[in-house]
Amino acid sequence: MKKTALRHKVARFLKKRGFAVALVAAVAVSGGATYGAYRNGINKLTSGIGKDTYQFTLPTSKPRPALGAEPNENEPAAAVNAEQPGVPRNDTQSAEVIDVPANANEAGVFKKPEPPRAMPLAGDITVPYSNGELVKSETLGKWKTHDGVDIAAEVGTPVASAAKGVVKEVYSDPLWGVCIAIEETGEAGVSENGAVAYYMNLDNSVLVSAGQEVTKGEIIGAVGNTALCEVADAPHLHFAVKLNGEWSDPVAYCESQA
Repeated sequence: MKKTALRHKVARFLKKRGFAVALVAAVAVSGGATYGAYRNGINKLTSGIGKDTYQFTLPTSKPRPALGAEPNENEPAAAVNAEQPGVPRNDTQSAEVIDVPANANEAGVFKKPEPPRAMPLAGDITVPYSNGELVKSETLGKWKTHDGVDIAAEVGTPVASAAKGVVKEVYSDPLWGVCIAIEETGEAGVSENGAVAYYMNLDNSVLVSAGQEVTKGEIIGAVGNTALCEVADAPHLHFAVKLNGEWSDPVAYCESQA
């Protein structure tokens, strides 16, 4: 009778506590499964080390010498990276020497080389080079070749040497008036292309003499009105050039880089 009553009490207890017991059991089972999966993953990861994976070891910092210790002269000095922020530059390092071309200015911008020649003055060409063709002279009233160019300019306008050279002759011609002949010279100081430039119809204020060296752009005289063969024309400089003894186009000569 007592045993039967005890069984009924146990049954009633289990009936009331059954849900809690089941929940505890489920949690225990789930936790066990999770732990098992975790251990299985760890075993797989650790089993591959030394085969297909690599291990890296961070470099250890060099121990500092003790206070008062003498430096080790046999130990190489650490290289200083000047580009690394916060690291002072080592002024004892030798700087790289960069060759700067001669045609570069102070800002490092390359300058275009200047042409070796230039027109003796600025002005319109009123009568061009005829290249052997006959043209009518307004002063002489006849047909003749025009072996130079007439550059319009007022009397007294400065005339410059078209190129570096040596004054070959200063003379007065019955037809062309006061004239200057300058033989072009190169860097070596001698004629390189047999070029001789003639400046005609100048005034008497000539600033150079025979044998004198001149540079391109140097003032040698001024425009005049002394050429009797062109006196009927407007004031101008008659500019002509001979290359190896033959008359040539003065404009082409000044524009040539050779």
